[in-house]
Amino acid sequence: MFYNASYWDGNDPAASALDDAAIASDKQPLLPGQTATFANYTSYSLGINGIMIDVSNLPAGTPTAADFEFRAGIGGAPATWPLAAGPTSIAVRRGAGAGGSDRVTLVWSGEAAVRNQWLRVTVLPGGAWAWRRPRCSASATLSARWATRRPTRR
Repeated sequence: MFYNASYWDGNDPAASALDDAAIASDKQPLLPGQTATFANYTSYSLGINGIMIDVSNLPAGTPTAADFEFRAGIGGAPATWPLAAGPTSIAVRRGAGAGGSDRVTLVWSGEAAVRNQWLRVTVLPGGAWAWRRPRCSASATLSARWATRRPTRR
């Protein structure tokens, strides 16, 4: 997760190398079977508006929103949450990820950003990924008014 259109990326709303300076290094995606901790929540005022995925040996081309499934919700089974808006842009920077992997950057602008709920991102099999099974994770965003509540496990 990174804080797009923030001080750290020069307030630039576009996906670019500047976003690397806005990575929330204290945040991690919540993977299936894990218990949520502080590392899975953000209180960024603009919500979840930027995610980076580092992929080794990404085939040529750029993934599209059709290569993912996005769901947002606050309780119950994540697979039953309503579909969320897809990112407004997806960009690939070859070799820019960890260990020389390819960095896929997903950006949500304005009202499309997820606020006060979990975002579940599933990378679908096939398509640009050439994977045989889906991969998924979730992160949560909480506004200042929610920050005093202890959220339940999602």
